[in-house]
Amino acid sequence: MTDADKIRRKIVSKLGKSKMGLSGLEISKAVGMNRVTLSKYLGILSAEGIIGQKHVGNAIVWFVQDGIDSFSFPDDYDTAAKKYLDLLLANSASAAHQIIRNCLHMGAPPEKIITEVILPAFDSVLHVYAEGNIGNAELHLLQNTLRDSTRFAYDGNTVADGDKNAVLIASDTAGSIVCSAASSVLQHSGWTISCVGDMSNSTDTMLDLDLHKLLRRVWSKKQGMMIIAIFSGTGEGLGLFSEAAAAVVKKLRTKKIKLLLFGSDSKDASYRADLATKDFAHTIQWFQTSYETVLG
Repeated sequence: MTDADKIRRKIVSKLGKSKMGLSGLEISKAVGMNRVTLSKYLGILSAEGIIGQKHVGNAIVWFVQDGIDSFSFPDDYDTAAKKYLDLLLANSASAAHQIIRNCLHMGAPPEKIITEVILPAFDSVLHVYAEGNIGNAELHLLQNTLRDSTRFAYDGNTVADGDKNAVLIASDTAGSIVCSAASSVLQHSGWTISCVGDMSNSTDTMLDLDLHKLLRRVWSKKQGMMIIAIFSGTGEGLGLFSEAAAAVVKKLRTKKIKLLLFGSDSKDASYRADLATKDFAHTIQWFQTSYETVLG
């Protein structure tokens, strides 16, 4: 999290605790910032629709806008997750994305927003689909909203580390949600990510050559380390993709490249991988651990 993020979240937190709102002077004292710099942050938050202002006598008072949920973490993850899911299933995409923004401004780390709010909603959507309550068209619509939400959870201000490289591939449509979520969290942690997304239509015998060409382009100088991660939501195609990725890893003959398999059936192909798991938090932690082990 950048210093700018911390300041913005502190401002929203202070305003959220005030029933009447706060003046610029009161906010300035509360966050320890001069009025000129503070005005820039207030302008940004106002433009995003998070806060508003009103005149009270001769003073301008700032407040959190109506309809902006104020959360206190870690206690309110369940509350945020329920509101997000309700809005998602109501096809209120913009309102669902606003929940994600609110979580960010209230101090929730992006990785926790994804694991505690977005991914549980993804599981619920699959359950609703399996019960026949929504059709294929609505399933794809909701999956697109979920995928977009993972991008909102990433603030985009982190500088990428050239030594931390990864190619992320989804072996099916369902896996693309988790693939996108991992991309967001890892970018926030400074990884240089090449997120290929859903490649379920590319299950042919030339897959290993295709992947090798991609690696030569995105990791041409072989700087630092590289992790190939295959994500599966249903297990379909995971074996073929893991076989192709393992062939590429073997061909490169370097300890600086690792293979991760994520999915319910990942253990069936675990002998090909450095890690096979269906635990998202473990996946993210393993990236950092691998980096420290290889280059530490």
